[in-house]
Amino acid sequence: MRKKVTDDFSYDANVMAAYTKEVNRHLFNATFVWNIKETKNDLFTTTAYNFPNDKMDHIGMGVEYQDGDKPSGDYEVSRLMGVVGNFNYGYDNRYLVDFSVRSDGSSVYGSSKRWGRSVL
Repeated sequence: MRKKVTDDFSYDANVMAAYTKEVNRHLFNATFVWNIKETKNDLFTTTAYNFPNDKMDHIGMGVEYQDGDKPSGDYEVSRLMGVVGNFNYGYDNRYLVDFSVRSDGSSVYGSSKRWGRSVL
C-alpha cells in the first residue's frame, strides 16, 4: 500500500488606505496597500507491505518496506510581503499625473536579495 499525506496551509491578507483632497481646481489622491501571504506545504510518501489481514489497511499496520523504498517527503514554506503606493494629481479635470511605486519581499527571491522594486 502506497500512502501519500499532504498538509497545506496558506493565508493572504491585504490592508488598503485611501486619501482624497480637492482644493479649488486641484485634486490630490493617495492610495496605499500592504499585503502579506504565507503558504506551507508538507508532503510525506511511504509504501508499506505485509499487513496482518485485508481489514487492517492503515499505513501504520504494515510491517516492512520494500528494499530501497524509503519514506520520502518534502516541506516548503514561502512568504511574501508587499507595499504599494499610488499618487495622483489632477488639475481642472483636464490634466492628470500618476505616480506608482511597489516593493515586494519574498522568501523565494533568495537570501542575498529579498526585495524587488518597481516605479512607474
